[in-house]
Amino acid sequence: MKKKLINMLSLVSLLCMSACGTQQSTVPAAEDTQQTESESSGIDKSIPAADVKEAPQTELDRLIADTKDKVTLSVWVPDEEMDITDSLIQTFQAEYSDVEFDITLEAKAEDDIYDSVSGDKAQVADVFEFTDTLLPGYAEAGLLAEADSSYIYNISETDTAGAIKSAEYDSKLLAYPVSVYNGCFLYYDDAVLSESDVSSLEKLSEKVKASGKKIAFEISNAWYLYSFFGAEGSGLKVSISSDGVSNECNWNEKVGEDIANLIIENIKNGTLEAVDSNMEAVEGFEKGKYAAMVSGPWSAEDIKGSVSGNLAAAKLPTIRISERDLQLSSFAGFRLLGVNSAGKNPEWAKVLAEYLSSKDAQLKRYGVNGYCPACLLSEADTILSDDAPARALNEQSDHSVPLRVGINYYAPASMLGEALSDGNAAGRSVKELLRQAVEGITSEVME
Repeated sequence: MKKKLINMLSLVSLLCMSACGTQQSTVPAAEDTQQTESESSGIDKSIPAADVKEAPQTELDRLIADTKDKVTLSVWVPDEEMDITDSLIQTFQAEYSDVEFDITLEAKAEDDIYDSVSGDKAQVADVFEFTDTLLPGYAEAGLLAEADSSYIYNISETDTAGAIKSAEYDSKLLAYPVSVYNGCFLYYDDAVLSESDVSSLEKLSEKVKASGKKIAFEISNAWYLYSFFGAEGSGLKVSISSDGVSNECNWNEKVGEDIANLIIENIKNGTLEAVDSNMEAVEGFEKGKYAAMVSGPWSAEDIKGSVSGNLAAAKLPTIRISERDLQLSSFAGFRLLGVNSAGKNPEWAKVLAEYLSSKDAQLKRYGVNGYCPACLLSEADTILSDDAPARALNEQSDHSVPLRVGINYYAPASMLGEALSDGNAAGRSVKELLRQAVEGITSEVME
């Protein structure tokens, strides 16, 4: 069963990753710049030792003080991340120059890491990068050390909610978020809509209707449809079961009916229009038919030349259900750093993983490779100011979940979306539509 779980959840990642040639480099240790104890501390040696009050030590201070021998670590990252990771490792060694490091950096394709899991875990690098879809399989294989320390930062305080969920398995935090690479958000034409207009579906619908335009949404696509039925605060859920194959789903509860009826209402009043593809929505922009569309970062270049004003983007809007404002959610994909549970220097491996995944490192990674940060951003973080899609992807990742569903989710959810996409023109019972969808989503997976 564990093998089945690894195979299922790794499929998307393995198809998306191209194999990398193996490159290896040993990052030179920073030059020893230590001062004597009296020089660095500024302590007057004339004062009796008993009268000197020592500053409280952090866990990292204690680890540094307790480390007497050379620390040997290995790191695996994709080929395209070699340069930025090499630079970060050098600054890491310079910052902790009281410790002698021997850190080897190697380019490793994700499928090569995956193949290594079935062998001797001691042969896997101390710190390695992978996509979140592989985390459940790696966790079941016992490969990942728990990310239970806060030497440099606390993940729960610095990263988005979706990033944290992507690094968790069985209620344990097992990895360190590095970036968010996949997810959906709202693109819009700022010549028609303002930032305030797109904050809620109610405001958005009112404004696009007044402008004679519409909102494009792939309602019949199970991946996008989740945004409605996964709305935060709705209590609805769909997730893979503990067996790693079947699903749990409760979309047929009363709030699910309310959400389905909301979709139908917006289809019927002409503000929301179902499209079959991103390109159909882009073409609609070019023709002036759409003022907004839900898509992901892959559509940015196509849309830029299709809006009448400037390309703008934002997190998905809220919806009004039973006198409550619920934030639309989304599936999202994240890149993570794992620490090998079989490593010989586990604590220093965790320190290095924290350093390579810190907010500062994520922002530097974006500056070099354009990889969207998975950390919480403030108005002061202006590095993404001119990149509306990346900023929106980051904001929406705080309202997202990792894609962890069994294969039986897709067809029934798509069928539900198809039934709703024309405003339920067939007039079928919404309760029955949802019952059938849940029955299919949670059905037993045939061998």
